[in-house]
Amino acid sequence: MGGLFGRCLGRDDDPPVLFLHGLLGSSSNWLRIGQAVADASYRVWLLDLRNHGRSPCLSPHTYEAMVSDVLAFLDEWGVGPCHVVGHSMGGKVAMMALSMAPDRWTSATILDILPLSYPPYHQDLLAVMQRMTHSDGATRSDAKRFLLQHGVSDLLADFVLKNWVRDADERYHWGIGLSSIVAGYHGLMRAPDLPRQSEHPVQWVMGGRSDYTHPDMIPLVNRFFPRSELMVIPDVGHWIGWEAPDSCVAAILGSIARASS
Repeated sequence: MGGLFGRCLGRDDDPPVLFLHGLLGSSSNWLRIGQAVADASYRVWLLDLRNHGRSPCLSPHTYEAMVSDVLAFLDEWGVGPCHVVGHSMGGKVAMMALSMAPDRWTSATILDILPLSYPPYHQDLLAVMQRMTHSDGATRSDAKRFLLQHGVSDLLADFVLKNWVRDADERYHWGIGLSSIVAGYHGLMRAPDLPRQSEHPVQWVMGGRSDYTHPDMIPLVNRFFPRSELMVIPDVGHWIGWEAPDSCVAAILGSIARASS
């Protein structure tokens, strides 16, 4: 079984920036943001985490396992210490990576996730996805109709259907490690068990309308990441990269610049 799939943007000799997507996402979600960062003279790596996109389907689906995958990818491609950008689940992977392997990172931008436990927001969605079979979604239109009829929002249906793919027999199926994700889901929603405090500069970028915010955000992040800065983008929910792409790019570039100064 091979390692993680990754996309690379920018020039070889530019400073590296690594992007880690959220639950049920993939590297393709971050192409627009990644290209904008690459255009600012950075070497951008967009990864598919295990059980997502074009990366292998593996168990267990834990933060420790995902960090090990990421470190193996960096070793394979000879990527030196870099800035890491993580959204949602990918943000928790980034937090764990900063703590587990501090010498592999220069700094981080964490997008709309905090080092705490969250309610099982995706439980109903995952249950609906598990029930959907080829006969329910013989075409992409059929699949979307099934999801909408089972209470999935239009925006979320379009997002998860990026994972509804055709095989060699022209039959659709989920192209992700859904069973492993479901098995590991409650662990994903818990606070990451960080082995040590991180001294890296970390920019936290939260959506002003997001359910992932917390009234005690500043003391919470400073407990684990004492060199933290917090930014809230007003009138934006959890999907910062989609709802406010220009603000997201500005926040990432600003975070890298401050960490380098």
